[in-house]
Amino acid sequence: MNQASSRSHAVFTIVVAKESKTDKNLATTSKFHFVDLAGSERVKKTKASGERLKEGVKINQGLLALGNVISALGDGTNRSFISYRDSKLTRLLQDSLGGNSLTMMVACVSPADYNLDETVSTLRYADRARRIRNKPVINQDAKAAEIIRLNNLVNELRLQLVGKSPTVSENNNEQLKEELEMEKAKYADLLKKHKQMTEHLTNILIENTNLCEKALLAEAAKDKIERKLNELTEQCNQTIDNLSTTDKVPDEDCKNSVVDYLKEIKSRLEDLQSVNMKTNEELIDHEIKLSYIKEDNDSEKVDDGIPLNEDQAVMEEQKRAMGQVALNQELQELNSAMAIKASVVQAILASNKDIIESHNNLKENEEKIAHLEKERDELMQQLKQTKSKDPSHEERRTKVSSLETEITDLKKKCQQLANIIKTKEKNEAKIATLNAELHAMKANKVKIIRQMREESEKFRKWKADNERAMLRLRNEDKKRANAMAKMESLHVKQRNVLKRKMEEAVAVNKRLKEALDRQKQSQLKRNAKGVVKTGAIQQYIEQELEVHLSIVEAEKSLEELMEYRAWITEQIENLRNCTDDEANRKKMAELENDLVLRKAQISDLQQKIVTVDQENKARTQWDNIQSMLEAKVALKCLFELLVDTKRDLQNQSEKGYQSRYEEVKEAYDRLKVEFENSKTEFDWELAKVKQQSEEKLRVLLAIQRGVTVRGEKNEACKQLQAVIQYQQDRLEQLEIENVWIKQCW
Repeated sequence: MNQASSRSHAVFTIVVAKESKTDKNLATTSKFHFVDLAGSERVKKTKASGERLKEGVKINQGLLALGNVISALGDGTNRSFISYRDSKLTRLLQDSLGGNSLTMMVACVSPADYNLDETVSTLRYADRARRIRNKPVINQDAKAAEIIRLNNLVNELRLQLVGKSPTVSENNNEQLKEELEMEKAKYADLLKKHKQMTEHLTNILIENTNLCEKALLAEAAKDKIERKLNELTEQCNQTIDNLSTTDKVPDEDCKNSVVDYLKEIKSRLEDLQSVNMKTNEELIDHEIKLSYIKEDNDSEKVDDGIPLNEDQAVMEEQKRAMGQVALNQELQELNSAMAIKASVVQAILASNKDIIESHNNLKENEEKIAHLEKERDELMQQLKQTKSKDPSHEERRTKVSSLETEITDLKKKCQQLANIIKTKEKNEAKIATLNAELHAMKANKVKIIRQMREESEKFRKWKADNERAMLRLRNEDKKRANAMAKMESLHVKQRNVLKRKMEEAVAVNKRLKEALDRQKQSQLKRNAKGVVKTGAIQQYIEQELEVHLSIVEAEKSLEELMEYRAWITEQIENLRNCTDDEANRKKMAELENDLVLRKAQISDLQQKIVTVDQENKARTQWDNIQSMLEAKVALKCLFELLVDTKRDLQNQSEKGYQSRYEEVKEAYDRLKVEFENSKTEFDWELAKVKQQSEEKLRVLLAIQRGVTVRGEKNEACKQLQAVIQYQQDRLEQLEIENVWIKQCW
């Protein structure tokens, strides 16, 4: 305590810390103070001065302060205040003098008589130190003790939790999961129905587009035929008029002209037949194109674009279907407008026919007026030549008056007919305007139908590409799903095995605890009686075997628990390296909770195994066998237990074989059902291919009947024949595969 001089007090402190290997929270710390006190000095003996005098004074002050503290601690009055802070020495030795400590003092005295006073003073000093009475105990922090107690309680509760059945919250979670699966199934069913309805609507719209195209072709043919028929009607009427105007027997020129008219009519009829035939060919070509379009659905390549998922595909299909519906509605409105305008044109044409009749009536009336005026003029001339007294004069005057009245009426009618005839020009202008509008509407109709066809074609290609891509993805998903199902099945089996092992570990722990309790009780009873009876040997052997078997099972369960703990740790590390989403976090939390439970089980089993090992080392197992009779009884008991164990193992082996047989049989039944489903699907596909081949053959025969009669065979027929040949080859290949599958079955 004095760096510049050796004449001072010296303190050497050693701190010892001890930690438990099993419990890191448990630690013990000790402290040793080795103190070398400097001797007291009297100035009259040492004759010290200067620095040495000051050092002596300081030494004596420290000894005085230490003596006061020792006196206060050893007088037995339990003082409330001890002056530890009077010097550095007492401050350093505070925890070694009072409280939770032991104090020992070794006094160095001199036997010389001239040191008697110092010797007595030192002995009294040591005597005061001897009177210090402390009761040291092992200090333990209250918070640390509480933490240890709570940790032990948590471990016990976790061990109890492992062996408990699922709680109410877990049952509620299972119920919610079942309801969620039901809702998902309903949603999938509704989505499937929506998709079917959308596909049905799309097919109807495509069929409607095809019918519109057919109607457009038929309408064009109808217009041509009507135009030709109108021309023929006019020629026939003209011929009839010419024949009706001929009063006499027709001469050779007239006959020739009639023959020419008839030949022209015949040629026009042939033209009509050719138009009809051409229309039929166009309709057949349209059917062929449609068949090609349907056939291309199975032969086109898939685009490399990213396919849509099922929900997006349904939305896109609905969007395109709504576009087709809008075009179809526009076409219907256009057809309605065209029908209205066509009816107006027909009404105007009918009124024009009436106007033509009115024109003829006008001519007749004008001729009649001219005739009546001529007759009136003649009568007026006769009236001028005759006298008024002539009896016929009055008669002629009356007749003239009636003629003038009739002429006036006819002129009024002619005026009305002239007004009606003037409306013909307006009607013709209206007809021209309406025809122009109808022509524009027809062009717009053709444009809309072409747009519908293009949209249908685009939609068909998009749908085919998306379906192929979806089919490819479904196949990949199916493969992944099968792999995931296998992995999930393996995972479930592993979890079941681990769960069974955990249950076995809990049962082993419980049996080990019960066996140890019974062993202790029987040991206490035997120790109390002092003699082991022969009848209790069997019970003793069974208990000892049960304890040892429980230890073996506990060690095995401990190894399995450690493997499971390592597996859980690996799973947690894998999840930490994966993407941070809600599912992974939830799964990781479950694994961490499971890891804590397994650690508690491992700790409990290790503690029990160590305890049993220590007890077995402390005693000999065969101390209780003290005679030959007891040894024979013990040997017989061991033999019977061995036979029973062999019998139980044989029964368990038979049960294992039976369960394995049931699993193989279940797998066989499942594969059989899958094969039947695949066979049904294959037969359905084969029937579909046959139906398509028959349809192509029927269309080809129809084309040959309609086209080959004239000695023509266009390129479409050749292409269709090639398609039919491909379908027949495909059909033969499918039949061969079907035969092979049946043979394999």
